[in-house]
Amino acid sequence: MLSINWYIQPPLDFEHKNYMLLDYLQKIDASYKERKLSPYLLYTEKLITELKDFLQSRESLRKAMQRKQLNLSRKIYWIVTEAEETDELKSVVEIAEYSAPILESKLTLGYKLLERYPQVLW
Repeated sequence: MLSINWYIQPPLDFEHKNYMLLDYLQKIDASYKERKLSPYLLYTEKLITELKDFLQSRESLRKAMQRKQLNLSRKIYWIVTEAEETDELKSVVEIAEYSAPILESKLTLGYKLLERYPQVLW
């Protein structure tokens, strides 16, 4: 199983994280073929939630750091500046943005299997 924060643990290398993700996806596929959804279905949902929360928090922080208020002679001007990101943060964001849709497709497949075979959760 991938750890919940697998995408931010060193090494922050896209290719390495891609192999970790592929390994996890193979385990999901093998489990789904055996019609066993547990523990992968709910755990994958948790992984997706974690990735989306990270991306949303990063975007909120980026927007919050973007604006600066300048008050000159009773007029307020907004100066928009881009927040700088480190290479490590860029790598983590790339990994999260790449991984979330792939995991979502496996989650969708899992819920379709659950709908079709309700007894396979355990």
